[in-house]
Amino acid sequence: MASAISLLSEDKFLCSVCLDVFTKPVSTPCGHTFCSACIHKYWDSNDICQCPICKKVFDPRPELQVNTVVSELAADFKTLVRVKASTPGPQLPETADTVRDAVTQLKHRVDEVMEELPEIKMKRMREHAVDLTFDPDTAYCSLVISQDRKQVIAGDTEQSLPNNPKRFEVYPEVLTKEGFTTGKFYYEVQVEGSTRWITGVVRESVNRNKYSFHSVKSGYWTIGLHEGTYSAYKSAQRDKITLKEKLEKVGIFVDYNKGVVSFYDVISKSHIYSFTGCQFTEKLYPYFYLQPNRNQTNSAPLILTPVTQTH
Repeated sequence: MASAISLLSEDKFLCSVCLDVFTKPVSTPCGHTFCSACIHKYWDSNDICQCPICKKVFDPRPELQVNTVVSELAADFKTLVRVKASTPGPQLPETADTVRDAVTQLKHRVDEVMEELPEIKMKRMREHAVDLTFDPDTAYCSLVISQDRKQVIAGDTEQSLPNNPKRFEVYPEVLTKEGFTTGKFYYEVQVEGSTRWITGVVRESVNRNKYSFHSVKSGYWTIGLHEGTYSAYKSAQRDKITLKEKLEKVGIFVDYNKGVVSFYDVISKSHIYSFTGCQFTEKLYPYFYLQPNRNQTNSAPLILTPVTQTH
């Protein structure tokens, strides 16, 4: 019987704080899972709100939701452990075989679910997909927008454009025509080939005619690529993002009401970075920065791509 239970990797179901099987498991923005009560007690007893495992700091403190998939699997695991504890040993080989088969099936299901989780997350986010178009009235004078308003290219010269209070006048930035004041929305942008870009969302009142840092304080919730390094622009001191592969397409998911902005690698279906605990009080606009194409060093466009619904 012990060998049957050991087929399951217990660490998939154990909270690293209480070292017991999860009760109401919640996942932190960095991807680690704990009992809801354990992580909140841990944060309450420490001056810094951080992950007990990887020590990533969260500021402000994130709101966590129960991970229903892990919760159901943990409940199944508890049931199997109880069966093991209540079943007499050697004299009941048939019962042991039955439980061993059940554990094997559950292990296979756990492995399947773990593989499916990224797909499940992407599917749920894509249910909130929005159709976006670039807004020429906001585009910096070196940016060139396609006729269908789905692509933006970094030009190497500045155009003469009509004055417009919505236009960015300092940096090569552009917004979409569509803005949001509530609910959830998701979009995808192709960044493949671009050597210097930033994307995310900004508040409507973001400064458009003066120098300012890309930071949360200035109204930017963005990530980007600069000199081969990916970063999150949380403050003047960027958070470096380490990725296994170069990004080709980025998915951006925003939950306005919960104050969350999350970024995903669409190709690998993996999480890149999240801003949590955001206080949104204005309309949010999808945002894009594309460094000027001097000496043909940044000629690839940023493309608003159709969101493919997975089944």
